Parts: sequence; structure tokens; C-alpha cells
Amino acid sequence: MRKFLPLIFLAGCTPSRGVPPSITEEHLVAKYIIDRAGDPDSISFVKWGPHKGSNPKCVRVIYRGKNNMGTLELGDIIVVVNNGKVTESLKNPFGDDYVEGWRKVMAPPKMTSLHIPQIDAEDDNE
Repeated sequence: MRKFLPLIFLAGCTPSRGVPPSITEEHLVAKYIIDRAGDPDSISFVKWGPHKGSNPKCVRVIYRGKNNMGTLELGDIIVVVNNGKVTESLKNPFGDDYVEGWRKVMAPPKMTSLHIPQIDAEDDNE
């Protein structure tokens, strides 16, 4: 146990406070990806971030690994971490600007003014 204490201090935290939240969330996401990989030993992480939010937090990661067929693939995903648990993951087609990209996709359509013709009561009686 004492051998690991210097590593904790190098990470910028004290043993009583534990690991900083960003490291914890990245470790959760890394475990999530590796546990679901076709070839877990082939997974390498290319880029982390930018991350958004606090709780829930969107963790963005780009990773490389082999699928079940042995083909090397590059994944860019957003993983939602809420209260220390991965709750959702989705592909990220927007790159670093994923927040603005998803905002545009998820925005409700703009309403245009509709022209509703008036119906005269006299016309109904004919």
C-alpha cells in the first residue's frame, strides 16, 4: 500500500479525498469501453475530451481497437457518467464541437406562421 501513496500524491490528491473526479470518470469510461470491446487487449485511447458538465458529465473519448472480426476501428464516442456510473454512450459525429452539434440536432423545429383560412358561418348552412 505504501508503494502506491507517492502515485496518489503525484496525481494531485490526498488519500483522504480519493482520486480527482475527472480521473475517476475517465477510468470508468475506459473500463466501460474495454469491457465491451471485441478484443480488449487491442484497445488504445487516442484522445480524451473536451468533457462537459458535472453531474451528469459527458466524457468524450477517441479510442482505437479491433472489432470481433479483427478489423482495427477508430471510435469517437460521448459517454454519460451520472453519480459514478456509466448511464449511456453514443457515437460522436461532431468532433470537438459535439455540444453545439447535438444542440442543433436536438433543438425543436422552428415554427413558421400558419395561414388558417377563415370559414364564414353562412357558408356552413348552404
